[in-house]
Amino acid sequence: MQIKLFKSKIIIRMPVVLLREGEEEIVSRLSEPQRERIATYVHGYQTNPYTKSDDSAIMKLYKSAGFDFSRTSLLEALHLCIPGGIRLVQHVASEKIVAIMMYRHVSSRIILFGGRIDWLATDPKHAGRGLGKLAATLATNHLISRKFENIWVTTHQSRPVAIKKFKSLGYEVINHPCFS
Repeated sequence: MQIKLFKSKIIIRMPVVLLREGEEEIVSRLSEPQRERIATYVHGYQTNPYTKSDDSAIMKLYKSAGFDFSRTSLLEALHLCIPGGIRLVQHVASEKIVAIMMYRHVSSRIILFGGRIDWLATDPKHAGRGLGKLAATLATNHLISRKFENIWVTTHQSRPVAIKKFKSLGYEVINHPCFS
């Protein structure tokens, strides 16, 4: 089924995946979900749990990283996460949130008992320091510790740095008709 709305095209498939026309979504599954990854902490940064008081800072972070969330869509994404399902990385000196990764329980007919990591963002001023990989590693390990059997991530071809990051953590691209 296709629905057209003012110059935009929404594609609805099972499992439900919303895409903008022309964007190629890449789905990757963790190759060894039973083995935790080694998280390398970065000097000058710390990880913190999410609190509602972080919402404004998270919104600024996503905007600086090029994501176009409305406040409502960001809050919906945050509230769909599993308990403890938002990993924040904070710059100690400035106390600014500079990286984030969300994770949630998302299953489908293809990915059963699925844990999905998504919406990885790093402040461009702090890029290249391994903060995105740190956030993704901690998110992945949280899903492993919660015994998720299938851990996966989606991204777009326009984000080669993210694709490389996920591959380095053991995520392998899967090709399935539901995702192409």
